[in-house]
Amino acid sequence: MKEEGKYNINAVSKLLNIKPVTLRAWERRYDIVKPVRNHAGYRLYTDEHLKILKWLIHKLNEGMTIGQAVQLLEQQGIEEVKKADDRMKNQLDNLSTQLLEALRRFDDSAANELLDQAFAMFSLQTLRKELFVPFLKKVGDVWEAGEISCAQERFISSYVRFKLGAIYYSLKPDERFPKVVAVCSPSERHELGLLMFTFYLRQQGFDVIYLGEGVPKEELIDVINKVNAQLLFLSCTMDEHVSETLDIIHEFSRREQRVRIGIGGRAIERMEQHLRAIYRDVIIGCDEQSWNEWTEKVLMDEFGIKSEKSEK
Repeated sequence: MKEEGKYNINAVSKLLNIKPVTLRAWERRYDIVKPVRNHAGYRLYTDEHLKILKWLIHKLNEGMTIGQAVQLLEQQGIEEVKKADDRMKNQLDNLSTQLLEALRRFDDSAANELLDQAFAMFSLQTLRKELFVPFLKKVGDVWEAGEISCAQERFISSYVRFKLGAIYYSLKPDERFPKVVAVCSPSERHELGLLMFTFYLRQQGFDVIYLGEGVPKEELIDVINKVNAQLLFLSCTMDEHVSETLDIIHEFSRREQRVRIGIGGRAIERMEQHLRAIYRDVIIGCDEQSWNEWTEKVLMDEFGIKSEKSEK
């Protein structure tokens, strides 16, 4: 049975961090993937296509040329690519589990050894997307389930923040994109969700001023004015901090602050339906697809910046 296409070229570009023009050039020259067409005639990529492209990018990051990678693909076949993708996922899952266990024990030496191993095995791009982001989500899950203490969560947050710092600041912002301030709600101290989202923003090209834990409202307004930020993202993890998060939206509206606001976090996702309906335009969602849709809409509607369009 023929696999159904799911992703347009823009989605593939964002998921794999590959320029659409590069992808189209690979298709023309090497005939490596053949997108299927939907009823409207648009080209869509399947999950199998993504596995092949991810494998090729991994080989390029290891030092191969695209021609060499395609030749190896032809020699080994698609099934070997699928097996390699599964092996990589298992390796990264095991690394993530071991990393969490080491940090639970406050054993940063063991954690450092694991990350040294990870950096020796995988590219920065692979680690950003396949290890760090899922790891941060896993930490949030176990904290919410009461499986780690506040002290453990703080230690893990600090460790990850320091480790991601060098990678984060190596990502160059897109000069066309608006400046962003990212911060937790004023009384919020849990920043793992914000770390995950900010890392995504930086990867997309946003110039982000990351403040982390919540700061007083007046100080936040002062920062926004000083850096001339045009976007503000607020993260809220605890249910008791939702009201103050929403208050900031109203305060900025009252003051006529010219800044676009987005809100997210576990507590926002748990809001009652009538509140979610009222604030639907500022809720950014909890997964990368939702983030892509929200940021693309804001870039186009508010700033006139067009993303790559899908093609027929």
